Amino acid sequence: MPSTDTLVIEVLLRYIAGYPATPPRTIALEQEIRIGTGFHGKWYRSQKEHWLGYVGYKRALWATQGKNYDMEKAKSNWRRTHCFPLLFWLAECAGVDSDLLERAEVAARTVATVIGSDHPSHGKAAREELPWLVVQRAILSKEPELELAEARSASDVAYTRLASLRADCRV
Repeated sequence: MPSTDTLVIEVLLRYIAGYPATPPRTIALEQEIRIGTGFHGKWYRSQKEHWLGYVGYKRALWATQGKNYDMEKAKSNWRRTHCFPLLFWLAECAGVDSDLLERAEVAARTVATVIGSDHPSHGKAAREELPWLVVQRAILSKEPELELAEARSASDVAYTRLASLRADCRV
């Protein structure tokens, strides 16, 4: 098990692309807090598509700057994310302990009553209950289901959809 931040984006992408789109706890959480898929005009149809499109966007953006986003530490995405359901989805799919997920659900309800849409306070609350090293350990406890080429293809499809719906995300 890793004790440090070892996971990079291209490896994380292989896991994300292989995870289910609609795990039950994430769907229930989104419906309860009314944030995420189907709320506030979001472009994505699942948190999986949200992750895939975001990674595709960042890969394309960094490429225009001559940088390789694939080797970026996955923890950097985790720290920047404001969407509670997005972070929760990854933790649930990775198999993070149910007690931690339950504590995260309580935190999500609490922050959603204060601010009813994505906000930096939501990401902070999620990370307090779902620390990156715990999530990373859960992710890396199994082998990814997809090869990198398949994962990149899935990300490209999601990014194409994102760019078709949001002009500010076209690279």
